[in-house]
Amino acid sequence: HLVQSEFATLQEAFRLLPNDLGFNIEIKYPSSNEIDQIPVYTHQPIDSFCDSILKCVFENCEGRKIFFSSFNPEICLALKLKQDAFPVFILTDGGYGMDSDCMSVRDAAKFAHAVGLDGIVCESKILISSTRILQYLKSLEIHVISYGECNNFDEDIRIQLDNGIDGVIVDRLRSVLPVIQGHRKKVALN
Repeated sequence: HLVQSEFATLQEAFRLLPNDLGFNIEIKYPSSNEIDQIPVYTHQPIDSFCDSILKCVFENCEGRKIFFSSFNPEICLALKLKQDAFPVFILTDGGYGMDSDCMSVRDAAKFAHAVGLDGIVCESKILISSTRILQYLKSLEIHVISYGECNNFDEDIRIQLDNGIDGVIVDRLRSVLPVIQGHRKKVALN
C-alpha cells in the first residue's frame, strides 16, 4: 500500500511563507551505492538537478536568508561551484544514523574545509558527548550547526552554545528559545 499526499513545491513555499522566514534547503539525492542498488532507478544528473533548484531559488527567494545542505558531497560541491550567494553545508550523522554512505564528522569537516564549503551540519549527540570535537571543527574555521533529538533539551543546547556552536536546528523552538536568547545576552555582555 502506498500512502501519497501532496507536497508543497519550493516555489509555493517561497510564495506562501513570510519573507523574513529563512530556509534550510536540504537537498536529497541518491548516493552512488543507492543508485547501484536500485537498477531500475533513473535519476536526473547532478548538474541539471542543482540547476533546477537554483533557478527556483533565484527566481523566488526575494532576499530571504537561505542555506543549502545535503548528505551528498557531490551535491554540496555542485551547489558551491554554481553559486556564491548562499552558504552550503555538508550534513553528517557521524555514525548515529543508518546510512553507511554518510561521512564521519571529521571526514565531513575535512571535505568542507578542502572544497570551501561554509560548514557542516551534524548530529548533536556527537557534539554533546565530546566538546573537543566542536573545538576541532572550529579550528578549521568552518561553521557548525547541529540537529537531532538532543536539541529539544535546554541543557544540551546550552552545552553546545557554551562551546561555540554557530546554530542549532530544533523541533520545538518556543520551548528552547529562552535558552538561546539568554545565551545571546550573555555573549553580548562579555
